[in-house]
Amino acid sequence: MLNWYSPNIESKSAIAQFTSALKPELEEKFHVRFLSNTFVNYNLGINIYNLGNNFDEHNNIWYCSINNPGIIILHDIHLKDFFRKAFILNSNQSFYKYFISECWKFHSNTDQLIRKFHEIEDEFPFYEFALFKSKHVIVHSTYAKNILLKNGFQNVSCLNLPFTGALNNIIRSKLISKKRPVRLVIFGYIGENRFVKELYDLIYNLDISYNFEIHLVGTLSKEIDNFIKDRNIIYHGYVNDLNSILQKMDIAINIRLPSVGESSLSLLFCWANKLPCIVMKTKAYKEIPENSVFFLDNNFTKKDFRKLLVFILENPNEVSIRIEKGLLNLQQKHLPRHYVNAFFSIISKNIIFSSNYKKYINELMIRDLQKVHKYTIEI
Repeated sequence: MLNWYSPNIESKSAIAQFTSALKPELEEKFHVRFLSNTFVNYNLGINIYNLGNNFDEHNNIWYCSINNPGIIILHDIHLKDFFRKAFILNSNQSFYKYFISECWKFHSNTDQLIRKFHEIEDEFPFYEFALFKSKHVIVHSTYAKNILLKNGFQNVSCLNLPFTGALNNIIRSKLISKKRPVRLVIFGYIGENRFVKELYDLIYNLDISYNFEIHLVGTLSKEIDNFIKDRNIIYHGYVNDLNSILQKMDIAINIRLPSVGESSLSLLFCWANKLPCIVMKTKAYKEIPENSVFFLDNNFTKKDFRKLLVFILENPNEVSIRIEKGLLNLQQKHLPRHYVNAFFSIISKNIIFSSNYKKYINELMIRDLQKVHKYTIEI
């Protein structure tokens, strides 16, 4: 029995979509009890905890993972937003800053605080609060895995993030007409690090022979919601059928300033919809195959952005090559069955079971032996 803790499948979060996409494949291989953000502990079976940065959707999952340790699927390596809210709800802003600052002194082996607090907060290893009792940790980028290994976590696996949408047969026109604005899209959870303000300042001062529209799709932070008011930005809200919107877009902007090192579900949706995607080459995003996106360097300038945008608009054959490479990568590495087969391998190799559960696992392994061994993972 798997006790699978995750935000409610009906919610709008990417992790809920992740669970929804894996559900059929998980139920093929395991008896699964799906649990939402509830403080209920089960001692029978294996507990799987999905942890992300949204405190309201993961707080009870975190508490359960401490009281009854199991496998943690870590969707955000830094967890700054989660623990900021956790600390402040239980104390106050001043104590939170004091505690993090004192911990940073110890962690960095220095007695002097010469850095601004927000810089300390961005680099603080909040994952240690989440993982200290975990039996095994699953992450979705080599970047995140290396951070954990470097800091003493031994049982860590890296699996490719699964695509949670539908694969459609999309035919895109190679040329983007100058008769209408070029549609640039940012989608997902859109906070201050998603390049919205910077894009707005850039796009209407590029001095090139194209007009542009900025489209936002998903949930907005309060800061971005306030920013787009009375500005020429088209906001679609949260949509259940993301593909229907993305098929109408021309270029996706998938830049994080700063990046917190997470794998990008947004990128998988770009590949699935044959949508060219601009990405900043930093942290986990360095792992993306070169020929499947359009990279900007970490310290790119307005001139660099303009040059890349013009290249995409005026080189449709190169765009076609990259989106086809991206789609192929998605189909070969990021489908839910790939993920569940690799997850099954982790369960069968790394967890100590009761004798009855060992028998159950062995029966499943015999049944699915050929399928399982088609996929290998790095443990």
